Amino acid sequence: MGRKLLTKEEYDETLSPKMINVTETADEIVDLWGYADPVIESEYHNCSAWDWKVNHIYETQNGLYQHIGIAVPIDDTYLVVIANIKEKEIIGHYILDLGALYRGGK
Repeated sequence: MGRKLLTKEEYDETLSPKMINVTETADEIVDLWGYADPVIESEYHNCSAWDWKVNHIYETQNGLYQHIGIAVPIDDTYLVVIANIKEKEIIGHYILDLGALYRGGK
């Protein structure tokens, strides 16, 4: 399974104005950890003691994309794995730094 770090523009294309929080009700549609584990190993290899888990899952209003957020050991930062719901495939991942986003950074 190939890994693709999405650009900000590619990530933004998978968003809708109001994302729907489906964390409690989402079905498992892709092999999340089969994709995420190698990314985590590559990017965060020195953080093996971190509690790697899904923190939230959001879907677009039109039901096209699912954003699966995994907190990383950097404040307010998530590894977001984006899945195409209809195709049941992962299209890539994005490192979402909420701190920088809301401070007007990146």
